[in-house]
Amino acid sequence: MLRFDDLIREERYFSATILPYLLSYDDFNGLKVFFEYLNKKTLSVNNNDISVSDFQNSLSSLQLITEPNVERDLSHYKIEIPSESFSKKKLKQSKPDLLIIYESWALLFEIKLFSKYSEYSLNEQMLEQSYILDIVTNLSEGIITNIKQIAICPYDYVLKSFELITWKEIYDIYRNIIPDDNYFYKRLDSAISRI
Repeated sequence: MLRFDDLIREERYFSATILPYLLSYDDFNGLKVFFEYLNKKTLSVNNNDISVSDFQNSLSSLQLITEPNVERDLSHYKIEIPSESFSKKKLKQSKPDLLIIYESWALLFEIKLFSKYSEYSLNEQMLEQSYILDIVTNLSEGIITNIKQIAICPYDYVLKSFELITWKEIYDIYRNIIPDDNYFYKRLDSAISRI
């Protein structure tokens, strides 16, 4: 039978289904492995790692939100957003694909797989999303002290203002913890082969 799930080109399928599954794999051991990779790839340069030493006990701080529309949702619940949160807000706005809050960290992701974009347009899109981290930080009561924006893309570009991880890197991150025959891992493998 035709594998419709191997023909999907909707990025939300990967940003809101595949990636969250990989991150939550084995009681969020997938997230721990992902954080360890981020520490090694980008964060250790500044000696500002995401602490995973007490990971299981720190999971109570975890918030994993796909397609976050923080400004809209806070307004709905009549939660006032401090005005200084909007200093980076642009006229044009773009909704990010994933927000992860963990301990003192807020990580915002823009995820691309099949759509066409340039390094410049991706960088601009992420700049349009930066103010969301200011909202989260300003409403965290001093808990969020570290922020990072990261793109997940099929190719390894150099972005002016942000870090980037490729889907192949993500696939390799999980090679030793997720079995090859795992449904979601196989869908990612199939997508990478179609890029």
